[in-house]
Amino acid sequence: MNLSYAILTESDTPKVQQFLKKFFYKDEPLNVCVKLWEREETIKSLEIYSTLPIKYNCSLKALNDKNEIVGVCLNKIRTKIETDDVNFEDPVFSQIVGIMEKGDTECKIFEKYPNIDQYLQHDIVSVDPNIRGQGIATKLLDMSRDVAIKRGIKLLRVDCTSLFSAKAAERLGFERIYTLKYSDYKINGKQVFKPEEPHTEFCVYCKRIGWKSSKL
Repeated sequence: MNLSYAILTESDTPKVQQFLKKFFYKDEPLNVCVKLWEREETIKSLEIYSTLPIKYNCSLKALNDKNEIVGVCLNKIRTKIETDDVNFEDPVFSQIVGIMEKGDTECKIFEKYPNIDQYLQHDIVSVDPNIRGQGIATKLLDMSRDVAIKRGIKLLRVDCTSLFSAKAAERLGFERIYTLKYSDYKINGKQVFKPEEPHTEFCVYCKRIGWKSSKL
């Protein structure tokens, strides 16, 4: 299959949302757990949240010979001084944002890697299931790494909500720096998420790139 790859732009947003709605959202364990599909308002919040990284001009798309999106890698650049300030009032989607924010606070990346002031975070990597297994996701990730290196970024991060994504991160050389078991994440004493096995924990992984020294 002949594919081309390019940086995503703001004009791609509707097509990316359509692609994710078709191929990604229903596979994500937390989305399934909170029955996201029962609320149109929740879906809208997810679509907005998922495509926020496009504005950083470091996300990538894979296109087939019909110029259709068949894969995406949505990335954002994180710094010590955050600029995103988006509030989601939808109570269902806020549950998902809540566990992400807890992991973000507790993993303390800038304390673990004191010599960096920014990093690239892979938010979503998704490929049309009809053409998976052909190295498309790996190509998107490799190109994302190259974009990061060109911008002087020396650390990659990926948050994993499923066992499958966690195993994929480990195969790619990412190191786990944080784990939160879903059974331990409670609000008012009640467990918030109970995904189906084998998805039992939320994890944060990091990988050093473009670094010539053993110390970061």
